[in-house]
Amino acid sequence: MLFMFSTLLYYMNPLKRRGSYHMQFYLILLAILYLIVSFISIFKMEVIFTRILRIIMGVLLLFVLALTTMSFPKENWWVFIVLLLLVGNVEVTGFKMLKKDLKGVNILNLMSLFIFVIYFILTIVLF
Repeated sequence: MLFMFSTLLYYMNPLKRRGSYHMQFYLILLAILYLIVSFISIFKMEVIFTRILRIIMGVLLLFVLALTTMSFPKENWWVFIVLLLLVGNVEVTGFKMLKKDLKGVNILNLMSLFIFVIYFILTIVLF
């Protein structure tokens, strides 16, 4: 536990920062925009066009993040993996909403929120 805390402090040290705040803002903003489009397409506009837009935006978001993390050290690939889990979770939420499984949708919404918090923390710490 102490090792994890010291590693966290090392990466949060402003003198040893490798990235910039612009990169953090960019990566977090892209994920928030994806979640907004997903929320609209799943809960507000149940049209095939918005479902296709959600899937395309998720694939493009993963592609952009994969290209972005290629220029950073290997430990930054955790951000990509967590975002992959978030996109997968949102797509499963869309499927559950299509099948009218409201209990499953509520559980998946909580999981999406938890995964986004992990993504936010990893983006702040690793970039």
